[in-house]
Amino acid sequence: MKRIALVCGILSAACMTARDSSRPSSSDTVAVSNSQTSDTSARTVTTRTSMPDSGGPAGGRLGALRDSLAQFPNDPRVPSWLWKTGMRMLERFAVVDGSSPAAAFAQQHPEEFVLSESDGAFFYTHYHFRELVRRFPKHELADDAAYRLTDPVVGGECEGYVPCYIEYRMAFTALNAFLAQFPTSEYAGEAVRRADSAFTSVLADELANADRSETLDAQAVDSLLNAYSSTVAALPDSLSARSRAAIDSARRMLNRLAPAHR
Repeated sequence: MKRIALVCGILSAACMTARDSSRPSSSDTVAVSNSQTSDTSARTVTTRTSMPDSGGPAGGRLGALRDSLAQFPNDPRVPSWLWKTGMRMLERFAVVDGSSPAAAFAQQHPEEFVLSESDGAFFYTHYHFRELVRRFPKHELADDAAYRLTDPVVGGECEGYVPCYIEYRMAFTALNAFLAQFPTSEYAGEAVRRADSAFTSVLADELANADRSETLDAQAVDSLLNAYSSTVAALPDSLSARSRAAIDSARRMLNRLAPAHR
C-alpha cells in the first residue's frame, strides 16, 4: 500500500453550507475574570467581531475566545465559544505558511494544527468543532460542527491510491461518520449526495482513464462500500433509497475496473 500523507484542510466554498443565520443569535460576549478586585466571579464584556486577530491565533478576538474557554470551561456559553473559535480559525488560519509568524503557534499546538512537509504549511485540524461535538453532542450546534468536520482533506499526497481519493479528497470517511451520528440532521441530504458522489465520481473517472497508473485496491474500496451500506440502512427511507442506488452503481463500476487492475 502506498504511503498516504494527508492533513485536514479547508472545505470548498460550494460545500460550506452551515446555517449560521438559522441558529438563534447569541450575544457576542466573552467571559473575563475581575482582576481589579478580590471578587473572582466572572463578568462579561461585549467585544467587537471586527477586532483584528493581531498576534496570530492567540491575539485579538481569537485570544479573548481562547481565554474564555481556558478560564471558564463549564460556562454554558462554551459551545458557542467553540463554534466561534472554529469559524474564526477557518476564516483566518485554516492554512498557516511554515515561514509565517503564526507558524510558531501552530507548532506548539499539535491538537489544532498538523504539518504537511510537502506543502511547507500547517493545516487547521478543525479541533474546536471536534471538541464541540465530543463535549456537547446534544447541543443545537453539534450537527453544524460535525458537518464542518466533513471538509474535504487538502494538502499532502494520495500518490495514485484510489481509496485515498474516496476517503479523504472526497471526504467519505467523515461524511459516513456524520451520517451515522446525525442521520436526521438537515445536513443529511447534502451529506448523502456527497457520500454517493465520493464513490460514483471517483470510480467513473477511473473508468474514463483506465490507462492511468493508479492503485485501485478493489478490496479496500469494497470495504468502504460495505461501511456505507451499514450506515445507509439506518437512514430515513427518503435518503436510503437514493444511496442504495448509488452503491449499486458504484459496485458495478468497481466490478468493471477490478479485472484491469489485477
